[in-house]
Amino acid sequence: ETKCDATEQEPSSTGWSRHEETEPHDVGADSQDPPRGRPSNCDKDIGSMGGEGPGVEKDPSEKADEEGIFGDLEGSADRFSRRQAERLREEREARLARTKAGAVGGRAAPLELVVVDMYIMYKVSASRDWLVCDVKEALEAKVGLPRERQRLHAGTFELVDEQALAVLPAGNVAHLNLAAVQLEYCDYEFVARAVRQDWLALRNASTALRADLGIVSVAMRRSWKAWHYAAPQLQGDRGLLIIAAQQDGPATLRELAPPALRADREVVGAAVQQNWEALRYASPALLSDSSLLLVASRQDENALQYASERLRDD
Repeated sequence: ETKCDATEQEPSSTGWSRHEETEPHDVGADSQDPPRGRPSNCDKDIGSMGGEGPGVEKDPSEKADEEGIFGDLEGSADRFSRRQAERLREEREARLARTKAGAVGGRAAPLELVVVDMYIMYKVSASRDWLVCDVKEALEAKVGLPRERQRLHAGTFELVDEQALAVLPAGNVAHLNLAAVQLEYCDYEFVARAVRQDWLALRNASTALRADLGIVSVAMRRSWKAWHYAAPQLQGDRGLLIIAAQQDGPATLRELAPPALRADREVVGAAVQQNWEALRYASPALLSDSSLLLVASRQDENALQYASERLRDD
């Protein structure tokens, strides 16, 4: 059983319709205003979006898009919907199993959530073994905002549906912030076209769409900085890091790649191919790779300063 109470912070009779007139909370570090409204070319035919005339070679990112989700955008959207339906089924099964376990072994520690949006404060009676998706379900049942339109933050960090509330600070009360996603930014085809036009549109997308590899790949081919708006579970994806490395090798290894992928030959190779100074951030284990050092030294002989002692002796 869930308990969800709402307390208005200021007089209002409009309810959730007020969210339709407001932008989602700014959760990114980029100071540029997010894209607003429907992109101007969202309704154009997909094949015309690249703008290439006969005999003109397409941009590599456009070619990659057409080999990816834009090769069959409707089919990509349908597969996304099926994945979401399967995820919801798994959530329901996990919730039922947790309820049965609680009946046998006792309930987890209670936790009162104070959830605040721009206008209203809600109180949700939960427990530490709840998942974030359970909180969203409770809020949807009470206030009518569909869970796919909800983004929940604990401080500056966005919570993902699969996380347990055990990640929240210790105590009997936790405070969360709620942001409402604009309806069109929950639509797969709309968001795909939007990020193809402007990678910053990814920051406005729903949590589920920012966890979609195809959508994020399209955005990152426009700018490696789109990585900052991808869902946390994608931020260690090898393929996405290679896309980033091909644009800014040093920044990718310095800012994005976890230690394990700084030792990945393909990721580091793409970074060094783009800029030899990426060697500065590569794992020491790769500094004995003669072919990698050769690629770097052909750009600038100063790259040899990063070569291992054994390789310099050779």
